[in-house]
Amino acid sequence: MLSLPATPAEFDRELCDFQLRTVQCKRDGQAPIPGWYPFDSFTGLHVGLELMRPIYAEFAAGVAGKSVADIGCGDGDLAMLFSSWGADVHAIDYPPTNYNNMQGIERLARIMELPVSRHPLNLDGRYEFPARYGFTLLLGLLYHLQNPYYLLEKLAYHTDWCLLSTRVAQVTAPAGLRIAEEPVAYLASGMEINNDATNYWIFSLAGLLRIVQRTRWAVRGVHRVGCLTDSNPSASNADERVFLLLQSRVSNPGLLVRRGAGWYDAEGLAFAWTAKLFTLFVVLPLERHVSKFSLDVYIPNAVLPSLSLEAYIGSELCGHAEYSEEGVQPFHGKLPLFALHQPRLTIEFRVTSSLEHADRELGICVPLENGEVPLRVY
Repeated sequence: MLSLPATPAEFDRELCDFQLRTVQCKRDGQAPIPGWYPFDSFTGLHVGLELMRPIYAEFAAGVAGKSVADIGCGDGDLAMLFSSWGADVHAIDYPPTNYNNMQGIERLARIMELPVSRHPLNLDGRYEFPARYGFTLLLGLLYHLQNPYYLLEKLAYHTDWCLLSTRVAQVTAPAGLRIAEEPVAYLASGMEINNDATNYWIFSLAGLLRIVQRTRWAVRGVHRVGCLTDSNPSASNADERVFLLLQSRVSNPGLLVRRGAGWYDAEGLAFAWTAKLFTLFVVLPLERHVSKFSLDVYIPNAVLPSLSLEAYIGSELCGHAEYSEEGVQPFHGKLPLFALHQPRLTIEFRVTSSLEHADRELGICVPLENGEVPLRVY
């Protein structure tokens, strides 16, 4: 039964220790033919941990006791780590394209005495996963697939959380056509990227976010590494990678609202104060069209005679209200057209009032429903 380390710091420490242990086991053990997988599998999880940190308690609770899949697993280094934490782990890859025909997985599992199971699967065909998972690792694989949409959509029905990384591009090569803001993917030739015919689709960042949205995922974290200016699909010195921490929306297709910056601890389950600048993270419902939102706010007598509240999505003003009476009152906003295609919206609220407090900056008071912010969309 999977039980992650109690804190991100413990996760990091145990990850580093296990990485050293794995390197030593490979050094001392007999290598498969033609050798061990030559790339570092642990770097991706180090980056993934940074995405997990802000929501670590939620993530750890969500995957506790559940199975783990490592898809496109190399020698299964990360599969071994999660097995050491008690998980039932499936190492999934396709032997003809795996570096050592998946022999490294079996050999490393024997050396480390960990019960990782090997599952050959042709990810360019039609397939079924052998189980349902709490967490899936999908690192460095997406651009090697002929049909990434199929995998992402099928996986959304078979796992709760996913850590994904893939190569992306801001411009095409050699023409330099800018694609960073367009929801597109570049189809590489069979010789173009490292002379590897299994390289197919290199997404723009906008394209990557669009496909994960369309395949029923909520984006909980994004991190870019490598060439951050004018990355392209094929040049080794223009290689950009994006890491996404994803949460499946199959079991929760409705509205998701989470507090961001600028919120104080809730006063029980009844209400919470904000600072004068505060944010909400919003994942819109999948099953119905929406164009507006509303939020009830409480105007205490202390903020009067006047208080104004504005809401922004990006740089666009999407709502404004002036309040001069005490009590619970509504705030209404309009969702810009571009916002309807984003995996996760950030709505920034700005309060203008004369309210001062000796201990902390106070903005506005928001009534809660069962401890949650009752933002509504329609």
